Amino acid sequence: MSAPNINNWFQEFYVTDVNHALQSEGFLTKGMTTDTDEVDGSKVYWNRIGTDEVSPHPSGISPVGLMNLATDRVSADIEDFDADAEFKAKDKNKFSGNLQVALTKSGAMAIGRKYDGWALDAVKNSGCEVVGNVGDTITLQRTLTGAAKIAGAQRGMNETFCPVPPMLMSKFMLIEQFSNSQYVGDNPLMKKMGARTWLGVTYFIMEDKFFTDRAPAANNIDLPLWTKSCLGRVTQELEGARLDWLPREKAWHIGQSISGIAKAIQPAGMKLIRGLMPTEV
Repeated sequence: MSAPNINNWFQEFYVTDVNHALQSEGFLTKGMTTDTDEVDGSKVYWNRIGTDEVSPHPSGISPVGLMNLATDRVSADIEDFDADAEFKAKDKNKFSGNLQVALTKSGAMAIGRKYDGWALDAVKNSGCEVVGNVGDTITLQRTLTGAAKIAGAQRGMNETFCPVPPMLMSKFMLIEQFSNSQYVGDNPLMKKMGARTWLGVTYFIMEDKFFTDRAPAANNIDLPLWTKSCLGRVTQELEGARLDWLPREKAWHIGQSISGIAKAIQPAGMKLIRGLMPTEV
């Protein structure tokens, strides 16, 4: 007996709608990273440039000192992941619009959280400076100290980002000037979640697990702080979805894969704000 009548029409719909959800609101760190300069098979590359200081103009006729703007490249290997799902619907008539939307939204959110995780892991593993110690209290002022250090390293402050857990965002919102600030950006999901841009830093909420899974010690967290130009990421579009009928389970299986990687281009443009995770507002 042939499989029920849900054929290629949904396979095409699924990929299109998941990609649409990803582009419109699927991941929080959208627009916070730099695209790769070159892709060669599974290898990706970003160009980077050094920094130096302005030197005094020499007296007399003599060579002028140059800034040490040496260039090189950072490379990484694209990683592959699976994002599969299964659902029961024997024919088109029982495959409701609500089920279609739920499947595509769920797929987009799962993939989006992976994109976010790549960015946080890249900062965490960058070897950047840690601001603070285990047991210190994390404050809004300390995040600004980290942002100032990034600016002092000639890495700019105009596009600096700091994800925070919900409880910490609640603490920050008790500061009137911070709560009165407005998010500067075009990510719809960030606006819905109450992001704030204050003194050149964009703060946004991420789930606790993004911080506790990367915690340096119990009840402590590392807040990643980075500038867009210093964090590279390549995220391939959803590569495809194969729809298969599982006769024994009498269910459909969506087999799909995603590829990508994030990499620290300039660790000087990143900081980890280390300290105690608040337990209550």
